Amino acid sequence: MQNEEGTEVVNTKNLNSNTEIEHSQSPIKELESRRLTFETKLLEFHSLKEKLSCIAYLQKDLTHKTAEIGKLNFTISALKAEIKDLQEIIRQGNMEIKQLDIAK
Repeated sequence: MQNEEGTEVVNTKNLNSNTEIEHSQSPIKELESRRLTFETKLLEFHSLKEKLSCIAYLQKDLTHKTAEIGKLNFTISALKAEIKDLQEIIRQGNMEIKQLDIAK
């Protein structure tokens, strides 16, 4: 706009509106940034919570499998002892057979 003298007059009403808009956009941008940060942290939290659940399951499963391995190791030891006893019985039986053959 120009005044009667031909110089340009600045409309302060428009300047004030633009300044107000700029000032109101700054907090909006800050809030948007904080919202995005919050959403990211929330996703990380849910991911960690899921991982903790998996870890608890895996620990329980590991305890179960460790107990099962202990039982199987005990069974293996018992079977090895039984094999040893049976081998001794076979050895004695073979010796008795040889003695009977000699006695004939």
